[in-house]
Amino acid sequence: MASASGDLWIMARQQVAQFEQRCAELQLTLAAERDALEAQERETKKLESERADFAKRAQEAEARAAAATASAAELRATAAKAAGQHSLLQKHLDMMRGSLQEASTQMEADRQRYQQHLSQLRAALRAYEGHLAERQGGTPAAAAEQEAAAAVAAAAGQAAT
Repeated sequence: MASASGDLWIMARQQVAQFEQRCAELQLTLAAERDALEAQERETKKLESERADFAKRAQEAEARAAAATASAAELRATAAKAAGQHSLLQKHLDMMRGSLQEASTQMEADRQRYQQHLSQLRAALRAYEGHLAERQGGTPAAAAEQEAAAAVAAAAGQAAT
């Protein structure tokens, strides 16, 4: 029995040694798993931080895009308003050009009538001067008076044109 008890003791020691070895292996494995888990947790935190940064940048980009869209809409509205004003101003300009053309035509007609009337007045003045000269008997004073009247008429004609 002593031998059986010794064998049992040896077997128990071997089992304890195997158990301790297995415990040591499991502790190493557990430490390796813990390190791997910590590395994964660090990587997860890093990825979550990057995801949060990306989300923040995405929100900022969306806000900038919304602002750009609003600005573009405002610019379109301003451009449409400017186009309408341009069209209205173009119509007014065309109307003013037409009015200017009509006024120019009317002024030319008035100038021609004035010129014709002035010519008639000069002819009447010469006829009157001739009549005066006949009444005064063709004296040198009458001739000087006629020349003075002709000079006044010529000056009036130059002032009119």
